Amino acid sequence: MAKWKWFRMVSIVGMALRFFLQIFWYQWRKKSGHEWDELMRRQARAFREKAIRLQGLLIKVGQFLSTRGDMLPKPFVEEITQLVDQVPATGWDQARVQLEREWGKSYREILRSVGSEPVASASIGEVYRAELLDGTNVAVKIQRTGIDKVIAADFQALRFITWIAQFTPFSDKANFPMLYKEMKSVIERELDFKKEMETAQQFKERFREEVQVYIPAVYSDYTTKKVLIMEWVEGRKITDTDFLNQFGIDRKDLAERLLELFIPQFLEQGKFHADPHPGNVMVNEKGEIILLDFGMMGEISKKDAEHLQQLLIALGLKNYAKAVEHLIKLEFVLPSANRKEMESMLEEALSVDLQSFKKMTHIEMLKMKMELQKVIEALPIQVPTRFVFLGRSFITVEGLIATIYPDGDLVELGEPILKEWFEQHQGGWWKLVASWVQGQPFFQILQSLPSLLEEPRRYREWQEEAQRRSFEFEHARDKKRDAFILLVLSIVLAFIAYGLRNPALWTASLILAGVSGPLYLIASRKVKKWTRRK
Repeated sequence: MAKWKWFRMVSIVGMALRFFLQIFWYQWRKKSGHEWDELMRRQARAFREKAIRLQGLLIKVGQFLSTRGDMLPKPFVEEITQLVDQVPATGWDQARVQLEREWGKSYREILRSVGSEPVASASIGEVYRAELLDGTNVAVKIQRTGIDKVIAADFQALRFITWIAQFTPFSDKANFPMLYKEMKSVIERELDFKKEMETAQQFKERFREEVQVYIPAVYSDYTTKKVLIMEWVEGRKITDTDFLNQFGIDRKDLAERLLELFIPQFLEQGKFHADPHPGNVMVNEKGEIILLDFGMMGEISKKDAEHLQQLLIALGLKNYAKAVEHLIKLEFVLPSANRKEMESMLEEALSVDLQSFKKMTHIEMLKMKMELQKVIEALPIQVPTRFVFLGRSFITVEGLIATIYPDGDLVELGEPILKEWFEQHQGGWWKLVASWVQGQPFFQILQSLPSLLEEPRRYREWQEEAQRRSFEFEHARDKKRDAFILLVLSIVLAFIAYGLRNPALWTASLILAGVSGPLYLIASRKVKKWTRRK
């Protein structure tokens, strides 16, 4: 077991170190943008192949990374998005052993029959169709034997990788220790089927009055940490357009009901479904939306929910000053951002005329989207870790709607639903009127007059300070990069020395680390000091 654990850890860490060295080599050689894109694609393919081969946590990590378009290069994200959490089944014999170990008795004392092949197989568990002794059809989700030990070993490797990553130039774009903590929390929750059962029960209660939404019941008497028993429901993927046409299900109505189901999840305090892919969002012959799999969940705090709601109101009323204010409170805006510039850029990004947009040809639309994407990318915005799964969920729902009702417009579909929601939850129109008044130019000028008088002097001081430190920053950054390369080399040598049992090589790696480590820390401190002042 120990050798197996070390093999996984060395394999994963070795891949990460190779990636880091390749990145620094390309940076050192000042490669072109095209060459960088090709490197990112090769690394993403290598990661995907290793994830499929090793399975375990790597598949989940790949899916997590595919949501971080704000942090990772686009070619890497595009390639890694193809990683699907679908692995070969272990077979009923192993699943039965796990099932009976959890129940402490023969499965025949609870189940009358069970299918010999799983209806779904993923990295954490497999789902079998079965029948209780009273004839009730159920879905039996069984955790893979030993998957908890596999994931524990992978987390040790990942923790080491994220520790290294915080010393790289990428640390300016993401808080890697926080990313690790968030990922660990979400995946550990997925490993506890009792928590999934509790969430399913909460969702069933939450949407009990929605007549066209169905959430299967769970059987708490038979559910354990590694076994989940849920009511079996018949349905097809919500994106199965042939099924929708066959049973005359109104696609526009279905798309609207899907938004009605998810908009409250995105705006209200509490949990939201973080993985609404077509296999987890189904539809039956009656047109009811069936929501499944409550393992991967996100959560919105009361404070974040309030700021999200006020942000939408500000954007709807074109009050960009208020919008930036709430973006700052939600921690989306980088500390170095200029608020006034941010307001102007936000206004430019959201000043698209939707009516003229619809009349564009396909080529004109692509050009417009590319230009809009450039404006959005130029915004000094970062995605806080706690909103990663919210963004992933929203994008997935958007994709579902685009498949269900391709002729529709997400803004037009969502606008009346949002208005109705705000009327019910924000105390009517008087708050919107107050926000509108605050958004008017004259009111904003009065509010910002003292700040505007001070702006020229502040700008001159900022420009002089930036020029003075520029050379110091560039010099420190180069030293940081060089020291990091030496530090990574020392780690690689340490791994080689451990494998070869070579004391001389081990000593050399320690000396190299002893020299490069302090140099790196000094350079990093200078870079961080400059960045904070900037």
